[in-house]
Amino acid sequence: MECSAAMSRLVARFVMILFVTLISPSGVANEVRSLVLVTHVGANNINLTNIEIRRLFLGLPVAQQQRRLIAVINRTESLLYQVFLQKVLFMSAPLYERQLLANVVRQSGIQPPVYTDQQALLRVLRTQPSTVTFMWQDQISAGSGVVVIAVIWQGSVH
Repeated sequence: MECSAAMSRLVARFVMILFVTLISPSGVANEVRSLVLVTHVGANNINLTNIEIRRLFLGLPVAQQQRRLIAVINRTESLLYQVFLQKVLFMSAPLYERQLLANVVRQSGIQPPVYTDQQALLRVLRTQPSTVTFMWQDQISAGSGVVVIAVIWQGSVH
């Protein structure tokens, strides 16, 4: 009888720990989001490897279909930018900035333009077919003029 009560307390404690682990501090279940690479809706068959994505966003030349792709940094949301740096480029912001600057200076790289306004970013993507950037998949709407070319990370954010 005493063993059964101890077992019940243990199971209850396990369930409570599991519940707390699955719930974020705001009291809502952790949200799973997808970070995607996007480009102009008319750009056909852009297929970048992980290495090409890293090169592109580090300011190094990447070409597909006889045209040079242009990286555009999406800084419209702090969490989005941090997830991109950590989960895709595997760098902190200061390390990324140093590496990018070094590539621009030493290897004739191109400093990617930075956008903090979502509408301005979408305007550039719609008008310049060679541009590529990253954003949350749920931020892309029908008729936005952009198309997803790759899911580059998926996971829980909080």
